[in-house]
Amino acid sequence: METVMAGQPNAQADNQGEFRDELGSMQEAFPALAEGLSGYLSALDGLPGIDRKTHELIRLACTVILRHGPAVRRHAMLAAEFGATWQEVLGTMVLTQPSFGLVPAREMLPFAQEGFEEGRQAISEE
Repeated sequence: METVMAGQPNAQADNQGEFRDELGSMQEAFPALAEGLSGYLSALDGLPGIDRKTHELIRLACTVILRHGPAVRRHAMLAAEFGATWQEVLGTMVLTQPSFGLVPAREMLPFAQEGFEEGRQAISEE
């Protein structure tokens, strides 16, 4: 999988939180494969044994490490919607630093802030 650095508009998060343009290209060439991948990604959201807030914080950490801004935004938003505080989101990002350095978390911070604010706004509108 190609890593997307901050500021590079290679992929955008879709409603399932994954890569719409990459999946769209796959849909055209391999529709059955794209459908299977979409189902797999959706099934990840319902994994047993872990609450959804923790699930989103883990996926947030993974996307910070990959430096994929749209996915960081998406998972910060979902973490907020499932009850995460800003301190929990920020703490999750900081936990990536010992192994992956300061730069990924620093570069992804604006995406996380934007997503977190969107998630909190969605809660307040309900």
